[in-house]
Amino acid sequence: MTETVGLVTCAEFPDLTPDDRLLIEPLRSHGLQARPISWDAPTEWDSFDALVIRSTWDYFERPDEFAAWIDERAAAGPPLFNPPEVLRWNMHKHYLRELRAAGVDTVETHWIERGSDADLAGVLHERRWEHAVVKPAVSAGAWKTSPIRRDDLAPHDAMLRDLIAGCDVMVQPFLNQIVDEGEWSVIFYGGEHASTLLKRPAGGDYRVQERHGGTTTYFADPPPGLVE
Repeated sequence: MTETVGLVTCAEFPDLTPDDRLLIEPLRSHGLQARPISWDAPTEWDSFDALVIRSTWDYFERPDEFAAWIDERAAAGPPLFNPPEVLRWNMHKHYLRELRAAGVDTVETHWIERGSDADLAGVLHERRWEHAVVKPAVSAGAWKTSPIRRDDLAPHDAMLRDLIAGCDVMVQPFLNQIVDEGEWSVIFYGGEHASTLLKRPAGGDYRVQERHGGTTTYFADPPPGLVE
């Protein structure tokens, strides 16, 4: 009997994204039937032998629902990949705290807890940042992300209050190298370097995602020392 793998997506991408669809034929060559299924669709989940998270690009807009779905799958099956504990850890960018505590060089971050009082001017003064970025701690694709400048904060006060009312928030220094050089993604499998991607924003923008006009160079040649 052929085993069936569910490639988990969302309503926006019912047939997966183009790059995720590339999984279907290789899985078939290994005797596995793969088909897309939206995580929030009414589904007989026991008809699948395994679920692989792929294009769930609305989880950050509905994090509580998505977390509950992960818990349901962990309790009732089928097996979920990545494992539920990894998915839960990866949803909230508090993982940057753990990485930093473990000695990983991460971007300096000021954390603002949901429902707390916060003053952008005070944060930027304390951190000595002239240019920064504000975003939800559960987010992706530059969702609700705003660049701010210390000398022009008034237009962003209402935005920050709205964000803090609904979620944890993070403030980071604006990294000009993302605009000038791009954002590197280094991919490893089993501890071995597999490929390196370079994502660049469109001219005049800071967002590297293709939906915002960014471009991706696959199998880019990484600068010396990056892979190490």
